[in-house]
Amino acid sequence: AVIVARLPTVMALWKKVRIQNGRDSIRMHSATRSSKKQRNSSYVRVNRVNGALHMVQLVQYGRLEKILVCSLSNDTQWLGLAGKTLLLTLIRPCQTEGRDATKEEARYSRNLASIITDLRNVKGVVGRVKSRGEWTIIDRRSSFAKPAF
Repeated sequence: AVIVARLPTVMALWKKVRIQNGRDSIRMHSATRSSKKQRNSSYVRVNRVNGALHMVQLVQYGRLEKILVCSLSNDTQWLGLAGKTLLLTLIRPCQTEGRDATKEEARYSRNLASIITDLRNVKGVVGRVKSRGEWTIIDRRSSFAKPAF
């Protein structure tokens, strides 16, 4: 509650961002048209580190809901982040049970509660294919699954 009380009450909202070096262009979910002819580029791969003593890299996939520009005050509570601007993302993770689609098949049929993470944790757009009521993640960073046309 203390942290929430000190966050900015108004934050700019970005609808689209391009990952450095001209790779993926990612749109937040509400900026994606519902037309089936347009590619949905709101599903992303997120890499996060969990744990202070035993660092574990977590791979998650999810729908990008929002990109927020959060300008922090100079309050000492923020330590090294005081006075800095953060780019944060609100993501609705897919329940893939921690599977990495670059190494094995990652399927899901439901989503988890939304999370907020640093935009730098978003690694790129992923594809999805629906079959028999489940979605399969297609992560083109791998040799495990490559689309063929």
